[in-house]
Amino acid sequence: MFDRILINVVWASNILEAVLLYRAIRGRFLHRYPVFYTYLAYVFAYETAAFCVYTFDPGFYAKFYWGLQYLSVTIGYCVIWEIYNQVFKPYPGASRVTRALLAAILLFVVLKVIFNGIDSMSVVSILHRAPEYERYLRVVQAALLVTIVALIAYYAIPIGRNLKGMILGYGLFIGLTIVQLALGEYLGTWFQPIWKHLAWVSYTVGLVTWCIMLWSYHPNPKPTRTGPEYDYQLLANQTARMMSQVRSGISRAMRP
Repeated sequence: MFDRILINVVWASNILEAVLLYRAIRGRFLHRYPVFYTYLAYVFAYETAAFCVYTFDPGFYAKFYWGLQYLSVTIGYCVIWEIYNQVFKPYPGASRVTRALLAAILLFVVLKVIFNGIDSMSVVSILHRAPEYERYLRVVQAALLVTIVALIAYYAIPIGRNLKGMILGYGLFIGLTIVQLALGEYLGTWFQPIWKHLAWVSYTVGLVTWCIMLWSYHPNPKPTRTGPEYDYQLLANQTARMMSQVRSGISRAMRP
């Protein structure tokens, strides 16, 4: 029964991804969100390959899934970069700060996971650390999404329907994924067969949201407030402080 549900959910997500890509190509706004649609194209190709592996060699599926999870989670992190880039496009100072800090946070997580397992760098141990990497990076993504929503609200930054949908859909996906990862760590290995089904479901929830909100192109409204340069600098400084707090919190949480 669960296997049948998984197959149906995978097919549903493939269809939704294809629809999203088709609408962006037909509406000629694929280039407006290049990182986001690159992520969708990657997941579409990955899901197709995963479905073939699960169908023809179920025993290899776990190795396939966790072997590519490093890449999948990292590409997913780039969606956060896209969101920040779109929000701060009218504010060059804040945009430069966020690009640098997002790259620094990603590098920190990667190095932390590597150093945690530096004593054992075999293929098996690397695969076993994939859930740890995903857990850390998903928590980082959740914190960064909360940060960007707080900045949007505090500075009344105008955003369009597409960007709202991107934030909402990815936020739902990340939130549900963190719950699943926490349950997986708490309940142990017996939860893994259930986890693989829930992982697809949480992503499909995000896809449905994106289909609704990104069906056609809606650009961000232009800022109506054109204050002096120090206003932009204030935004950049506040953004840097909040993201530095995120990095510090993650650093404390990742201590052994």
